[in-house]
Amino acid sequence: MSDYGVRGKRRRGMLFGLIAIAVGAPLLIGMAAVSWLLQRQHAIEEAKAWDITGPPCPTLTLAQYQAGPQHPFESFTYEGIGFSRLYGHVSCNAVVNNGGTGLGTFPECQFTSADTIKITTPHGDVYYSTGSHPATVAVHQNQPSCVMNGHFTGQFVPTSDTAVSTSGG
Repeated sequence: MSDYGVRGKRRRGMLFGLIAIAVGAPLLIGMAAVSWLLQRQHAIEEAKAWDITGPPCPTLTLAQYQAGPQHPFESFTYEGIGFSRLYGHVSCNAVVNNGGTGLGTFPECQFTSADTIKITTPHGDVYYSTGSHPATVAVHQNQPSCVMNGHFTGQFVPTSDTAVSTSGG
């Protein structure tokens, strides 16, 4: 009895499938690795650009904040953290942990001339007095820190899909 070539076609089909897997899998893995390396390099460069140093911002107690003549009126939430400022502009970014090489992100915002900044985290509120100077607030594990320095000038320059920028009075 003849198989009319059915067995031969099955073997050729299986061979073709094995070759496709043998060639395709490494190709897909290689493309994924290149994509990951490019994304990581971008995250490292972005983290360097957002690594802003300077003297710490003066803090305010709740009583000092409440005794002030005005309270921040421009407020927004970014990455689950509340940010408020009295004046100026702000630009925020979700920066990749550990200088761009880690897992996860933390929010960081640069203020042009906020005068007073209020940060609201699940652990409570923190108040900073920055005057008309640039300031940068980073919030690592719900713990804000502020330095009297920043690169943002109020001119919007998009750096990534995760950045947000707002204007204010």
